[in-house]
Amino acid sequence: MKLKLSAEGQLRRSIHTLVATGLAATAAGTTGTAFAQDDEAVQLDKVEVTGTRIRRVDIETASPVFVIDRSAIESSGVATLGQLLQEMPTIAGAATNPSVNNGGGTGISTVSLRGLGSERTLVLLNGRRMGFAPQFDAVDVNSIPINMIERVEVLKDGASAIYGSDAIGGVVNFITRKDFSGSEIMASFGQSTRDDAGRDNLWATFGLPSKRGTVLAGLSYDQRDSVSSADRPFSREPFALYNGEQISFGSSRVPNGRYVVSYDTANSGGADLSNPDCGIDAGSPPATVALIRREGTNGSQVSDFRCFVNGGPNNDTFNFQADNVVLTPQERYSAFLTGSWDVLDSFGPISDVRFFAEGLYNNSVASFQIAPEPFDGRPSQANVVFSADSVYNPFGEDITDLRLRLRRVGNRSEQFETDSLRLATGLNGTFLDSWFWDLSVVHIQNRQTSQAHGELYLTALQSAVGPSFDAADNDPNADADGDGDPIDDPRCGTVDNEIAGCTPIDFFREFDPTDANQRAALDRIAPYFHDRHHTELDQYAFNITGDLMQLPAGPLGVAFGVEYREEAADSDPDFLRTQGLNSGGMSAPVSGEFDVTEFYAEAAVPIIADMPLINMLEASVGVRYSDYSTFGETTNAKIGLQWRPAENMLVRATYADVFRAPTITDLFGGANESAESFQDPCNGISEAVGTNANHDAACQNVARDGSYQQTDSQLNALVGSNPLLQPEEGDVMTAGFVWSAPFGHEPLTVEIDAWNVTLSDTIGEVGTQVRLDQCYNFGQFCNSFTRDANGEIFLLNDLTENVGKLDAEGVDVGLRYNFGDTPVGRVSWNIDATWLHTWDNERIEGDPTTLVENVGRFNDDASGGDGNFARWRGLSQINWGLEQWSANWSTRYIAQVTENPQDFGDPDNPDFVANRTVGSQFIHDVQVSYAFNNGVNLSLGIDNVTDKLAPLLYSGFNGTTDVRTYDGVGQFFWLRAKVRFN
Repeated sequence: MKLKLSAEGQLRRSIHTLVATGLAATAAGTTGTAFAQDDEAVQLDKVEVTGTRIRRVDIETASPVFVIDRSAIESSGVATLGQLLQEMPTIAGAATNPSVNNGGGTGISTVSLRGLGSERTLVLLNGRRMGFAPQFDAVDVNSIPINMIERVEVLKDGASAIYGSDAIGGVVNFITRKDFSGSEIMASFGQSTRDDAGRDNLWATFGLPSKRGTVLAGLSYDQRDSVSSADRPFSREPFALYNGEQISFGSSRVPNGRYVVSYDTANSGGADLSNPDCGIDAGSPPATVALIRREGTNGSQVSDFRCFVNGGPNNDTFNFQADNVVLTPQERYSAFLTGSWDVLDSFGPISDVRFFAEGLYNNSVASFQIAPEPFDGRPSQANVVFSADSVYNPFGEDITDLRLRLRRVGNRSEQFETDSLRLATGLNGTFLDSWFWDLSVVHIQNRQTSQAHGELYLTALQSAVGPSFDAADNDPNADADGDGDPIDDPRCGTVDNEIAGCTPIDFFREFDPTDANQRAALDRIAPYFHDRHHTELDQYAFNITGDLMQLPAGPLGVAFGVEYREEAADSDPDFLRTQGLNSGGMSAPVSGEFDVTEFYAEAAVPIIADMPLINMLEASVGVRYSDYSTFGETTNAKIGLQWRPAENMLVRATYADVFRAPTITDLFGGANESAESFQDPCNGISEAVGTNANHDAACQNVARDGSYQQTDSQLNALVGSNPLLQPEEGDVMTAGFVWSAPFGHEPLTVEIDAWNVTLSDTIGEVGTQVRLDQCYNFGQFCNSFTRDANGEIFLLNDLTENVGKLDAEGVDVGLRYNFGDTPVGRVSWNIDATWLHTWDNERIEGDPTTLVENVGRFNDDASGGDGNFARWRGLSQINWGLEQWSANWSTRYIAQVTENPQDFGDPDNPDFVANRTVGSQFIHDVQVSYAFNNGVNLSLGIDNVTDKLAPLLYSGFNGTTDVRTYDGVGQFFWLRAKVRFN
């Protein structure tokens, strides 16, 4: 199945291949494409290009494709594919990666093309689907070993008609190495200049070709250390603003405790209430006051406490950031085996039958670490009352508002172990000498177990803080054993009704780690939690493609196919979590499955060829019918047009219907509690009740004297699934051109494509902040949240719905210049950039008051935002080679963004900051390599040469920045050695 192409035509196609290659130029300045040296006709195989099932010689289609080849992967120095893809200019929004600590920690990296979300980016391996990672409706690209991949093809176009659901922002197709012979060992070591973020990598690849086929096998190992938040300036404290002044605004749950007691008890007991920052007027005292234990005191009497300072420059809030990490640790092992073998030369009309198989196994161990448990006993939180009759309570009254940072328990952490297995096998061959067919079966399963520590078992806790007594003498002031502690044998309950197996907990005095009683109490209230997650995918597909007939302008290429897919997932959280008996919030189990049957057809129709100003004009059409067991049927189509007015110029355009089917998590995931960042719109409200009905509904129980300020930056939100969800639907349009310079050897190529994505009925949450603001401003969603008696929000309902509309558009630009051989060596230069014109999210479709215009802004997804949408993102590479030396200089650019910072001051104050601009960044990476004659290659690289750290973002949830976009590690050195044996 081959066509002849002249040397001139081959050169032209090779140039066009380079145009489609975003990072293709290697350090030696080559493209990996062999150019013809004479005018003899050559044979070129037809190949399948991402974005179409029709095999063709010309790799350029109406759809724009960005390609990263093997040499570019190696010259980048990255150790995982997630790190490689995150640098693409087409990435935006809030995809996850190992820097996401709070809300992450599993070690995965996902891809969010156009910022549309990882769930709207389809990931393929050799044109076939990958399975979702446990707990994520997205693929972990880090699970694919980097030594397995020949190239990465990124389709920057909607492709539901070709591939089905999820192909909205585009498609990332990983193509494995096939023609490798011999063996290759690579080892890499790296560390930041701050002596952390250590990285060790080892890859081994073996290729065994034979007359009947090829086998490729490989192993990989990846280990990396964590980075502490305390060791980076942007994350060392929970920074916030107070009337424009930077303060550390941490949590009201502090190691020395925050206890709300009656004013009379505090005053008569000798508590220090004199600090003016506490706002306590002895002449007109409040009913209650918040106290904190003074440093250096025991905490056994009221006089050991003073008033708690909640806000301002010198407040008592806790710096929880110092215990977090800005890069999570992980260790990963992978093994793969791929191959194909000739099994039948000819049988009737069938010929060249080959059997192929792919196997990929990955094991990863990763974890997160966040600050110790922020215990909060209020009715709106844990709803735990510390009894007045506890032997440890120095105040002698019930305490319903006790907040404590449980350093005595230790940091909250969870370790995840994930095993992923992907098997693909099948047959392919030709039919009637001109049709290519393939039959494939794919099986994928992902299993994850986790062990967490640091949360509390609330039932045991309530017993431990309830009434208690000293069994030694029943006198909490008598030291029977003479050890200096008057409480000798504490027991839960009362003398007449003791609670067996329970030890009272002391949340007032300074913790003594040698106290056996307190160690026993902590072990009972802070057990280990165990969760299990499992996902599975089975896919069966048959495809056939060929030339249906010869038209005047060329062959009519067509493709047909049928696919059947089953997906299943289940999640089994710890029993205490499913019952909501843990302090970290309830987790609902997930259990569900669906199946889908799909048929598709595609055609490439040549219209005109070899005419003045119409060297080639071709239309492409595709349609796919899908029948889901969950919601029913959907049909999606795509049309494209490519026009070549001259050999060196291609004009192209596409229009595609797209859809995303609701996932198992969307449909069958239950409801879960989530800690969401927010800014209370009722902060500082001073108008009288009855002035504004919307404000009254939003600010129930809030004091109206201007004194109210939220005491926490997070609230509990109930998020989860909805079995009535329908698919998202929309359309994607692209239009652009590719131009190659008509002089000399055509060293210059320019590629420009405009794109537009419109989606309706988007699946997602309205968002915590949106619901609060909508209630305050317009009286909507006021029944979504509840306030306690003090006006604090304690629960917000934000379940998944088909609610919104997305509209995004921009322009992709590519520029390549191959200088060829110069007096200083072979030099090439590539630039790729994406300009965002629009990225609008109408949270409630048809309600313009919910419109969020994201371009040029950062809105953290932890507070219901969509992430980072810098107007410009770019990637530039200069590649140089001279004899056995080669070098690469890569520069990433992220334009400035605006954030809505956390300013807890007075909005009427002239120094109050409502919007803040965060400057642009250039990140430079350099590497140099030397190839020895014995097959050894050594490379030295410096990532982030200028040590440009992530900027401070006051609205950033993880590390007070945007860890999904910026570099939190800083300057990083790495060394790699590669040895090749033939």
